[in-house]
Amino acid sequence: MLFIITSIIPCMGQIIDKISEIKTADFENINDAIQKNKGENHNVQYPDDFLDQFQLIWNKGIAISPPDLLAQSFKPSENMLTRIELLVTKIGNPKDNLSISIRSSLDGPDITSISLPPEEIPTDKDWIEFDFEDVLININQTYYIVFTPCGTGMCYLWWGYDNHNFDSYTNGESWLYTSGEWSTEDFVIKDWCFKTYARHNSNPPYTPHSPIGPTVGLTWTPYSYSTNTTDPDGNDIRYGWDWNGDNTVDEWTTEYYLSGVTAIISHSWNTSGTYNVKVKAEDIYGAQSDFSSAKIIVIVSIDNDPPEKPDAPTGKTFCKVGISYSYSASTTDPDGDRIYYMFDWDDGTITEWTGPYNAEQAISTSHIWNAKGTYQIKVKAKDERGEESEWSDPLPITMPKNMVINKQFLHFLESHSHILPLLTHLLKSYNTKNQISLQEELCLLII
Repeated sequence: MLFIITSIIPCMGQIIDKISEIKTADFENINDAIQKNKGENHNVQYPDDFLDQFQLIWNKGIAISPPDLLAQSFKPSENMLTRIELLVTKIGNPKDNLSISIRSSLDGPDITSISLPPEEIPTDKDWIEFDFEDVLININQTYYIVFTPCGTGMCYLWWGYDNHNFDSYTNGESWLYTSGEWSTEDFVIKDWCFKTYARHNSNPPYTPHSPIGPTVGLTWTPYSYSTNTTDPDGNDIRYGWDWNGDNTVDEWTTEYYLSGVTAIISHSWNTSGTYNVKVKAEDIYGAQSDFSSAKIIVIVSIDNDPPEKPDAPTGKTFCKVGISYSYSASTTDPDGDRIYYMFDWDDGTITEWTGPYNAEQAISTSHIWNAKGTYQIKVKAKDERGEESEWSDPLPITMPKNMVINKQFLHFLESHSHILPLLTHLLKSYNTKNQISLQEELCLLII
């Protein structure tokens, strides 16, 4: 038995106008909002659910009594169904629950179901949420929302639309179960009012093929390797490469590839050895495959000599705390490679490698010491292939204490002026070796 309530609208012309207005404005705006929402969530790993399928227009409500049932078919665009909403009303004061279930076929078992007690159903039509356990479903496969009033009597109305003017939901239709069979023929409601919510539960890509590329190579030489796989959900994929066989991704591709498209990447090794190279795939939602089987690659060192040991750095050796001083270095490379330099300032700081510079090109860098004392600064070189030189011999520098004039020594020089030329000669000789000023040496002597 069916109990039908028709919405009260003054005339059919107004009904058609109202439907047309909804179709051309609100209905399309809702579609735009849904697509925007889905687009914004597209690159978010496991986003909150969002509205997926829906039919929002109503002009009739129908109640049924057991054993009759109502149903609405739909086709999801995502693979995780989280909840639904239905436009329903209760009649009078029912004592029995309203049960809603999801099925993959009308006569099949429930995939999931939930019942609400009468007090949770309104006496005026409203959208009521049925929040069941999330279920995995197949994208674009037909499913059914089954409306089952429990107990006896016509206690619950499901509102829908007699869409003889246009099809308000093209991916499904309404169904009635009566006299022991399901039918959609000549039923007064063409689509029920419903909303399905979904999110994307990503299945991981299939394990990629073992990398394809050279199996023997030379150090410091880039080689290209490729792989591909597919994603069961058709999602885009990026690839993570394990270059040394430790089951850790060392490098991800910088872009996502369409499912099934081959990815190519280049890599070089700095040291000789045998490497087990593997690759895994990750889709745009973060689901990852296992690593592929390993490709064994043998890398042989090419003939390469390290740069020559640099000379000791050159620069000022008598310095003051808190002032920046510049020091230079250079060396050559037997293979003509360009060179990087690293300075050790002997105060607990060492520079990063700087370069590369051409062989024999003098380079310069600066440093500030913050404490008085004596420091041994040195430099080493590295060529473009990673071979390092020895550390240079150190250059000693001094951060002296504040100079105090020794009055007795000055009085002695004034009384023995014949000694001053000899002293000046000795200081000049010392200065040639140590590259400090005569004034500085004199000051040292009178401290």
